[in-house]
Amino acid sequence: MFKERRQRKMQPIIEQDKIDHMVKTYMEGKLFFLKNSFPTYPVKVVSYDPKKGMVCESDFPIEEQAILYKVFNKYTEASCAVEEKLAENRYRLSVKAFNIALEARAHERYAVAENQVTVNNIRAARNTINASLFNIPTSVKVHFSQYEQQLKHLADEVHIRVFDKSNDKLELVRKSNKVLWIEDTQELMSYMPEDTEAFIDYRAVLNTEVASVMDEYRKAKI
Repeated sequence: MFKERRQRKMQPIIEQDKIDHMVKTYMEGKLFFLKNSFPTYPVKVVSYDPKKGMVCESDFPIEEQAILYKVFNKYTEASCAVEEKLAENRYRLSVKAFNIALEARAHERYAVAENQVTVNNIRAARNTINASLFNIPTSVKVHFSQYEQQLKHLADEVHIRVFDKSNDKLELVRKSNKVLWIEDTQELMSYMPEDTEAFIDYRAVLNTEVASVMDEYRKAKI
């Protein structure tokens, strides 16, 4: 089942002479597509005769009713009925109605290969964050603060900070591009992660100072 996210505003063309003109001008000899089919199946409009109807080629079976569409400057579609199944992959259709979108398509669509996706309507901050991560715009810091509030329920304390060279831990994370994680400040094994590819070996960094750091955490009740 297919459902359009937003209903298009269409200009219907129902007078037969106008339908004949539109089909002859915009459809004959062109490649259209079957609406509400996945994947998208092409249909070649071979010829059109107002008295005999429209002859189409399609490798995909066309049912009794079908809508053929194409996007020129505006979305265009023809509501058709199958009158006759011809030889091989050809069909004879009658065009019951012709519709043209009132508005032009605002954004171009891109075909993608299987197992790929596209993302559009991305909302991003208008500021450019400096790659050094030392100069963060105020508006971005506001977003950080809002996100920090959303995470408050996950732990006793949640802090989102910008990398600062005066903070040894943050500087260590920035340079190594790894995670600094200490599950238990009073457990030595917590300073030595099993996965040193993703996590910082804080025991190796502290070396002989690890005992004093553990004591500082203890006194601060961390």
